[in-house]
Amino acid sequence: MALRIGAAWLICLTATTVGWGQPEGPLPADPEAEAALLKDVGAGFSLKKTDNFLIAYNTRTSLVNQFAQRIEWTYGAVYRFCENNGIPTKRPTRRLEVIFFDAPTAYYDHVHQLQIPAEGTFGIYHYRSNRSMFFDVSRHPDMLELEQGIAAAQVNIGELQRQMREVRGRYTPVDITFADGRQVRLTRDQVDQELRIARGELKKLDSRRISFNTRINRSVIQHEIAHQVTFNAGILRIDVDNPKWIVEGLALMFETPPGGHGMGISGTNTMRLEDFRNAISGGDASVKQSTAEYLQAVEAGRIPSLHELISDSRLFEARGEDGATAYACTWALTHYLVRRDTPNLVAYLKALAERPAHETIPPSEELTLFEKHFGRIDDLFIDNFCRYILRIRL
Repeated sequence: MALRIGAAWLICLTATTVGWGQPEGPLPADPEAEAALLKDVGAGFSLKKTDNFLIAYNTRTSLVNQFAQRIEWTYGAVYRFCENNGIPTKRPTRRLEVIFFDAPTAYYDHVHQLQIPAEGTFGIYHYRSNRSMFFDVSRHPDMLELEQGIAAAQVNIGELQRQMREVRGRYTPVDITFADGRQVRLTRDQVDQELRIARGELKKLDSRRISFNTRINRSVIQHEIAHQVTFNAGILRIDVDNPKWIVEGLALMFETPPGGHGMGISGTNTMRLEDFRNAISGGDASVKQSTAEYLQAVEAGRIPSLHELISDSRLFEARGEDGATAYACTWALTHYLVRRDTPNLVAYLKALAERPAHETIPPSEELTLFEKHFGRIDDLFIDNFCRYILRIRL
């Protein structure tokens, strides 16, 4: 499954039933699988084994260690989520395989060989190989540009601070040279103002860098690993036609950051909630919203209706803002059902698992199955959904 952020490929691995809860102890070693993985990725890669993952990597060791902690934490969060909500799970028979590339170009080349469009993605879960694939986001052109901007801002601040110390008179103009070579005649107070501006710009750039990293870690790495674990844990079956809304909705539950009770259990996915509220209002997530505003947004085409969300898988092929909106809506619906109707959600997942293998399900049947378990999507259902979701504080 790949995140652009917007489209998906799915997968599963044979598993053994272990009941509920997070399995304990490392999964068994598989020398043949390890050799096959190294052969597929080529020269220059090493293997890192964790309790539940086999990671082929050619990145920095310190980086892969942080990466391993995040994906192990996601693995455990899925099992804790299932334990808390009474969802039966299975345990894979061997470690789940992940490839972590040092450079985005190597990642793109590898994904292209799988006949998957890689442009615009930062990670995927590929069902045929049952492997997740990612790259070092610090090597992405957007991140490199941010780093260059931060470095330039730091140099500029350092140069201004040095010259500031040499300015004796508070009101006497002097020639100040900026890091980019510009020369300006300024007073001490004006240099001080330039310093404040430069520090503000540096803070903005650093905030963008943190936001970029956070979004990739959560909406790509945790999301794609959640897909991999969800299918390998037997929560969903890969050989049946699963509704895209629940496939994505479950993965979206695990984009919340580590902490306290853990992601996917009690945390609100604030990124998706903000996207949802932005879509309703047309761009201002802070305004007060109600069922009326939600229905107006549906009528205006800013967000899909619940009927469309459940029955039209093409929504999740969208890119950009439309794709983000579809994902936000399916998070909202899944979060609502987990919190307000867990028993019927468990029954719904069981019904999906009982579907005939390799049989395409018509959109009308998807809607029928949903309403069989959760009730008709009528005015009352929509109002209850909106009242719950739109009262969650950002």
